[in-house]
Amino acid sequence: MFLTKEGLSGPLQLEAAASTEGESGEPEEPASSDPADHPTNLYRFPALYDALKTPSAQDVAVVRTLMHNALGAGPYSILDPAAGPGNWLRPFCDGSNQLVGNDYCEPMVRYVQATLGPCGCEARHGDMYDLRIEQTFDVVLEVSGVTSILPDVPSLTRILDHWADRLNPRGLLLLLVNLREEVPAVLPHTTWEQQGRPLPTGGTSGVRYELMEDRPEQGTQLIRRTVTTEGAPGFPSFLQETYALRVWTPQEVHQALAGSTHACLEAIAHPDDAEMQNPGWLGERYLVLRRK
Repeated sequence: MFLTKEGLSGPLQLEAAASTEGESGEPEEPASSDPADHPTNLYRFPALYDALKTPSAQDVAVVRTLMHNALGAGPYSILDPAAGPGNWLRPFCDGSNQLVGNDYCEPMVRYVQATLGPCGCEARHGDMYDLRIEQTFDVVLEVSGVTSILPDVPSLTRILDHWADRLNPRGLLLLLVNLREEVPAVLPHTTWEQQGRPLPTGGTSGVRYELMEDRPEQGTQLIRRTVTTEGAPGFPSFLQETYALRVWTPQEVHQALAGSTHACLEAIAHPDDAEMQNPGWLGERYLVLRRK
């Protein structure tokens, strides 16, 4: 299982806030795109975020299979509209695929330029709600969980339309959604943990995610993330954050799809097995979408 990004109260609120509208209907001033202007958070440390959130070989294999099944063999042109440190673009950075990573966080953009730029990946600074990218792509790839920071169905519809509009006629939109499932009887509950992850600058890191509270009336769950490092100069030894994770009902996702003028659902896939048939609308799922 690959954990989603931040919650509504987490660092990626920067991206969502960048396009919020006030009572007048006019866009408000965007939030700062520098995480140093916000409470200390993991997004302030791109290399640490990258080490802890890098997808596994199995995660990547599933996405590759979905892309191959839908588009045939590559190479592909791929856009990640909320790329973070580029950890979902790196597996495709082989010199044949054309890659563009967009993020609202300026340090993340600089990190992608430094780490993936040499292999040809283009890093763009921009708002995922308002991509200033004229090019269209074979794949718009957002499988890290940005949908879990969206506040409501209209926001999800807006993202579906905007990203599907960046697809070429054969293009594919792969989108991870976190759907409601049974909540453990006893909370807090550790949902995922890994320790001893090596850092490229030396030392090790670890992360633990805990479900603290279920808030079905708000459509969210309160998550606590605890990050630790050891022997890693330049990184905090302890960093703990809580944030609200948006958990969708199948009805809400279908409502967003019904309201979309550009995105059409082709299939739903299990993030652990691309060949699983009819996995059901429960837990983490990939939406496989095309442009109408």
